[in-house]
Amino acid sequence: EKYIQSMDSLMKEKSEKELITSQRDRITQEKNSIEKEKELLLSEINTIKKERDEANEMYQQSVVKEISEKESIAKQSDIIAQEKEMITTERDIERDQLILERDNFKKLYNEINEIHQKEIIEHKQQIEELTIYSSQKIHTLMNAFEEHQKKQNINRNSNNSPMTPL
Repeated sequence: EKYIQSMDSLMKEKSEKELITSQRDRITQEKNSIEKEKELLLSEINTIKKERDEANEMYQQSVVKEISEKESIAKQSDIIAQEKEMITTERDIERDQLILERDNFKKLYNEINEIHQKEIIEHKQQIEELTIYSSQKIHTLMNAFEEHQKKQNINRNSNNSPMTPL
């Protein structure tokens, strides 16, 4: 009976050991399964982190690109504003030069016109003087001619004798 009891006891022990081993195996499998799930979750977390980092990098690059484009547009705007200012300044200078040239031309025209008017007045005076001089000369010549004719008439009359009929 002791043998049976001991066998029973051994069997019970063996059965308990098998149960413990089986439980240990099951726990180990569960632990391995949990470890695999943990690795999968860590892998997913790492993938998500990597995607997040890539998204952040892309966002930063887009922000840098946008800032660069805005700076470029601002520089272009400044250049355009400077060019516009230069063009406006050049137009103002050209307008001022044209106004100055016009004023100089008007001044020159007025000076030439004044000189021309003086010359016209001088010519009129010269013509009047010449007209008076010519009238006097003509009058003098006519008087001289009349005197000459009178002398000729007197000479003819004296050359003609009173006895000769006319």
